[in-house]
Amino acid sequence: MRGRFLLAIAAGLLLAASFPKIGIAGFAWVAPGLILLAATGCAGRDAFRVGCVAGVSFYLSSLYWLLLIPGKGFQILGWLALAAYLALYPAAWCWLMVQSSKFKVQGSSVSEHFPLSSFYEIASLSWAQRTGWTLSGAATWVALEMLAARLFTGFPWLPLGLFPTATPPTQHHALYQS
Repeated sequence: MRGRFLLAIAAGLLLAASFPKIGIAGFAWVAPGLILLAATGCAGRDAFRVGCVAGVSFYLSSLYWLLLIPGKGFQILGWLALAAYLALYPAAWCWLMVQSSKFKVQGSSVSEHFPLSSFYEIASLSWAQRTGWTLSGAATWVALEMLAARLFTGFPWLPLGLFPTATPPTQHHALYQS
């Protein structure tokens, strides 16, 4: 399980790197796939945990600026609490995707140590099945982001749908100088 969590942490960090500051937008195409790769072959609770680990690593690294707010130590609690709450959304997405997949492997001792063990079963699905599952995954991700943006007064920051249109910070000055 440790290898799955390491892959989930890497996926969360790649997702954070796709947003401005680092701004490598291509990582946003890879990170959700890596989260699902880490969860491939997991049971429901383990898939949720993998998604939660990826979400926590994404939000802790993306919301680092909350630590820069002047205060008496409570900003750390806010940073941790907000990251933990927001990590529930990628965790729910990961759980839903694993539950909806037809290729999950249960009870395989190999898949617990090597996440790619059921990758061959994914490849054996028809093109239409893989495409439908992929599109439903994208729609589910967007629906969960919309829910996060509106639920409990909302948190509309860091939606994955904005990464290709976000202006890198270095271009902001050029926009205002002309």
